[in-house]
Amino acid sequence: MDVVTKRGPWASVDKARLMYDPLYGVYDSDHFAQDNTGVASLYTQSSDGGTNGLLTTQYGGVFDIITDTTDNNETELERGAGSAGVFVATVNSQRKLIFEARVRIVTLTDLAVFIGVGEPGLAAGDFQTDDSGALADKDYIGFHILTATPTEIDCVYNLSGGTAQEPQGNAYTSAAAWRRYGFVFDGINTIRYYVDDAEVGMKASVGTTNFPSGEEMNPIFAIKTGSSAAVEMQIDWWECAMITELSDGRAV
Repeated sequence: MDVVTKRGPWASVDKARLMYDPLYGVYDSDHFAQDNTGVASLYTQSSDGGTNGLLTTQYGGVFDIITDTTDNNETELERGAGSAGVFVATVNSQRKLIFEARVRIVTLTDLAVFIGVGEPGLAAGDFQTDDSGALADKDYIGFHILTATPTEIDCVYNLSGGTAQEPQGNAYTSAAAWRRYGFVFDGINTIRYYVDDAEVGMKASVGTTNFPSGEEMNPIFAIKTGSSAAVEMQIDWWECAMITELSDGRAV
């Protein structure tokens, strides 16, 4: 992980300070340098017969999630126990929320993907409601792929009970290569999405009608197959932070 350089979604954040000053913000990350038992203790995992596990052939730790070969089956990895969220994006709070993950989408046919943060319990199943990959009416912010367009990555967010938003459709063309997907919510009313540090989508004035303002969320990764073939995604690392200090030094 890049701890110091100001880039992409982290351009306005002092990442080095996040490592040592709890008054500046809340920070969490994982680069999967543990065994599968360690992963199990930190995440909620769900799978319809698929396979989750660390790749022993990858240096530094890579977590692999694969569905089985049954149409509409899914596999998820969610940080936490599925009952409480750590990170919140609140409109007009001045608390920035930043997320980034280095991910390789291995399969580029008949798959649906979500990369981002969402309300606790999404890994319980059917976050992607059917084999189209449509997302359930839950709280979330992130990147989404539908099975009908498996190489098109959309920037999305939603408030449960509102209307799902897509600030930028087909924001980036997926490829079977490592990419860094991230976003930053500015703590006021604007969200920006990035792939490999390049801004690929933006929404100003998100408001509170459809944006999950004030809702607890955790990092989550989800895939679903849209056919009778297995699909796969690999996660090298992720990091997420909520800045809780105002520009004048006060904590919020």
